[in-house]
Amino acid sequence: MLSGRARLPEVAETKKTYEDNPKIKLEIKGKVRLLLTLEQADPRGLGEGDSEIPIGFKVYKHGGFSGSGLAGTPSYSYNREACIEVELAENPKGPHVILPTSFKPGVERSFVMKVFWRGAKDAVAMWREAED
Repeated sequence: MLSGRARLPEVAETKKTYEDNPKIKLEIKGKVRLLLTLEQADPRGLGEGDSEIPIGFKVYKHGGFSGSGLAGTPSYSYNREACIEVELAENPKGPHVILPTSFKPGVERSFVMKVFWRGAKDAVAMWREAED
């Protein structure tokens, strides 16, 4: 389970700032079926607004954020939690990268990213990439 803050500007600005969002590394051994969830913090009492914001995430191969990625939420959702079930395989070039984002420009929200799977305890590892 990892936590942080995510943001994403509107489509016209996407390419400029999309990669500024937190990056979560996901290392898979072999082939594993996963349940990935992105949960935004409850905004009440945190000074982050009074309602949920639209959130989503994409999973990319190591080293590139173009296209639709390997998997991800089909659209942004105002729900408190967005989740997908996906089967991913080991990437010989390095870990996959999860990019959690919000839809509206400049809007940030604290979040928690979780991964669940059945199988070997060491089949999946998830960590947040160090920020510069």
